[in-house]
Amino acid sequence: MRVAMRGAARDLEDMGVLRGGRPTKFFKLLAVRSAERFREYLIRRGQLQAFREALRREPLEAVLAYLLTVVLTIISVERRRRGLPDPLLFDMRYAEELGAALLRALREDEEFRRSVLRALASAVR
Repeated sequence: MRVAMRGAARDLEDMGVLRGGRPTKFFKLLAVRSAERFREYLIRRGQLQAFREALRREPLEAVLAYLLTVVLTIISVERRRRGLPDPLLFDMRYAEELGAALLRALREDEEFRRSVLRALASAVR
């Protein structure tokens, strides 16, 4: 389990998502700018209304789900580009570690949390 966690933490650092457990400026910008694309994804999957409701009921969890989607996409694309296997195919603990790191970042960085919430709320109206 610790190997998977170290791998996830290393990937987050390598991809410029987190530094020392906190979201980087790059990731903050990407998270806010990706909200509109996320809306299109939800529409294609027929999940826009369900996400709207989740955003109202449990905003932190909804934002976390969104950020995990963004981060996992970044990591999967980057690892494929490098010819590496997608770690999620082998170990779901990897995704759990990503979720824990992002949740910590959301709880500790109020400005980040507010900006992502605003972007998502605006995108899913």
